[in-house]
Amino acid sequence: AGEHTAQNELSREAEELKGKVSALHQQLQGTTEELSAVHEQVAVKDQLLENSSAQLEDRIRECAALNAQLERRKLDKLDEMNQLRSRLGEADSSSNKQLLDIQAQASRYQAQLSSLRSEKEQTDRSYRQQIRRLEDQFEQLQLKYSTLQRQFSTVTSTYHAMFNSNTISPPIPTTMGDSTYRGTRA
Repeated sequence: AGEHTAQNELSREAEELKGKVSALHQQLQGTTEELSAVHEQVAVKDQLLENSSAQLEDRIRECAALNAQLERRKLDKLDEMNQLRSRLGEADSSSNKQLLDIQAQASRYQAQLSSLRSEKEQTDRSYRQQIRRLEDQFEQLQLKYSTLQRQFSTVTSTYHAMFNSNTISPPIPTTMGDSTYRGTRA
């Protein structure tokens, strides 16, 4: 009867350990899925930042080209006016108006260019902060994953040591999501 009670006790402990092993295995799977989701979010944010940055760079180049073109036109108009002044001795009111219009337009493009540069810097800063937060979250999940993996290994080893049996051998995950992930922290 004592031997039967000991066997029952061992069976009960074995069932408890099996339950713990199963729970830890599920936690490991959940953590792996979370890490994969965070990795995908980081990749999406990286792509958004790259696309947004490229679009803003294109707009900045376009505005800079327009600004340069306007500057050339302004200089051309100034030359024309100087030639007219030397020939006629007086400023042509039409040329003055055109020059003022061009100067106003150049000022507007300059302001727009400054605004676009500022917007690009703010967008870049915002995306970098979001990526940093996601990378921090990713690192925390990696630590949690490692801890759970160690607990899983300990429980499995304890189980095998106690019962010297191979009746349970759940797979131990050895990789976590995409192991080729590289951070983009700036």
